[in-house]
Amino acid sequence: MASYQFLTTVAGFADTWAVTRPGNPGFTDAYYTEDPFTIVPGGPTERIDLVLVRNIALSSAPKDYLVGTESPHPSDHAGVVAKVGFPA
Repeated sequence: MASYQFLTTVAGFADTWAVTRPGNPGFTDAYYTEDPFTIVPGGPTERIDLVLVRNIALSSAPKDYLVGTESPHPSDHAGVVAKVGFPA
């Protein structure tokens, strides 16, 4: 958490998910434990997958989405995909 705070304040990076989906935690971890047949009760409880950008145009319209959330889960956590625009 300290690293995230440093990157998104002091270092000037923006978390695309937090910008495009304020109020939506976008939890990505964990769907199951090390044993894929042991489902975590209640599902994901934290977001460990991030897309951090700096000096990139971000729209207020959601352009981020989670992948790997379908069952059966291909991984113990989901991923985040972001569409960003680069300045000309």
